[in-house]
Amino acid sequence: MRIDFHTHLLPKLDDGSQCVEESQAMLEALRLQGVDLAVATPHFYSNHASLDDFLQKRSTALELLRAACPDQQPDLRLGAEVRFFRGMGTAERIAELCIAGTNALLIEMPFSQWGRGESAELQQILSRGITPILAHIERYDSFQKDLSAFNRIINLPVLLQVNAEALLRRKTRKFVFRLMDHDFPILLGTDCHNMQSRKPDMDAGREILARKYGQSCLEQIDALGEDLMK
Repeated sequence: MRIDFHTHLLPKLDDGSQCVEESQAMLEALRLQGVDLAVATPHFYSNHASLDDFLQKRSTALELLRAACPDQQPDLRLGAEVRFFRGMGTAERIAELCIAGTNALLIEMPFSQWGRGESAELQQILSRGITPILAHIERYDSFQKDLSAFNRIINLPVLLQVNAEALLRRKTRKFVFRLMDHDFPILLGTDCHNMQSRKPDMDAGREILARKYGQSCLEQIDALGEDLMK
């Protein structure tokens, strides 16, 4: 099963799709690229909106999309891209932001040096039976001057989500290859926001991985994603 673990295709919810028609176009692009399941992961900022307000708006956006295209493909699963915040490890209702039907939580980490605080929060989340997925892991590399702290965190039993388009750029591609060479558990996402500057582009990234590591690499990534969603 080919899964896109990071999308902003729910309409009128965040800085992603701004209308149902754009959402439909994004879904069609994913379908043509062989994606079977897309996880809708709108941004959640704990200091911007209450959890109840976010969940209600997310549900409304999904209903709006399904009303316009009841037979849409790929299938959709609700989730969230949760911006890291202090105290999230003990936040009472954090599990409600996990990908529906799983115990996996997509987390956008700080764009700064990581340290003991980030590590402690992630360990608290893990202790509650929740598996953190670190969103677009390649985007934090340039902020990590203390690699020991960064490595300590990515060596926790977390999953690392890579944006497929990161494989199109030399610098981020080299970083992703280092992760692959060290057998870190990788999930792919498009992080698509629209059909112009940040359109769905799963195929290009997958092709690069296949050329570098062979088709078996993609089969392992797909199997990991499918197991998670079960």
